[in-house]
Amino acid sequence: MSIDKLTTKQSVTGMTQATDPTKRLESLKKRADEIEKKKMSAEAELQFLEKQHDELLLQLKELGIEDVSDLPGTILAYEQEIEKQLHELETNISEVESKV
Repeated sequence: MSIDKLTTKQSVTGMTQATDPTKRLESLKKRADEIEKKKMSAEAELQFLEKQHDELLLQLKELGIEDVSDLPGTILAYEQEIEKQLHELETNISEVESKV
């Protein structure tokens, strides 16, 4: 078998495809390095997000919100309470203004 037959391979369509083991290995190493970079980046992002999550939970705890399972409902309840108190303040101020 000649050297040419070891380094190239005839495809089914008749086109030649490089099968040089060194080039293939270099290509695979490059791809593996890229995957490793992406993995490291994803791990750093995960660590950042976990820290941010813990900080947000601590802030919620400081606000008296222990159960975060229904956080949207809790936020809605707080918004409704704020709206109610604002309406009461507006009413009280209007009453005071009308007496002055």
